[in-house]
Amino acid sequence: MFQTTDDAEVCFPSALVEPGEKSWWFIKQRLHIHWFYVVYIAKTDEGNSTHMMFFTVLEQLLMFTSIEEITVTNVYLVSPDYMNKTQQWKMEPLQEIWLGDEPETEDQEAHIFRLTDGKYYVSSMLDTARECLLNHRMVLKV
Repeated sequence: MFQTTDDAEVCFPSALVEPGEKSWWFIKQRLHIHWFYVVYIAKTDEGNSTHMMFFTVLEQLLMFTSIEEITVTNVYLVSPDYMNKTQQWKMEPLQEIWLGDEPETEDQEAHIFRLTDGKYYVSSMLDTARECLLNHRMVLKV
């Protein structure tokens, strides 16, 4: 989840923003969890325009990618150091997202991220390795 404060709000004239939209100079994230940076093209009567969205929940990302009026061009995984096995956060292009079932549990899924360079990262609440997850199924191909 992303957070912000009132002093981060940018006040634009109403003609420059969509109804219900607010603009912020900055956001923050308190949890050290992965998130997604998505680049997409919005198709309108006035033409196409490129935008970026941030998501912390996979289900929201999957719903967003199914919207007919947009074309997702890039999805990046922004991963913390413990996930990418370095000492820093990384933003890397995703190729696929898979789900896998945790062994010896009921209804516990893990997320498997395949990057464009062929590397895999796993988000597992039980710290299960990719090879030990069951019933791999792809949920997104970029």
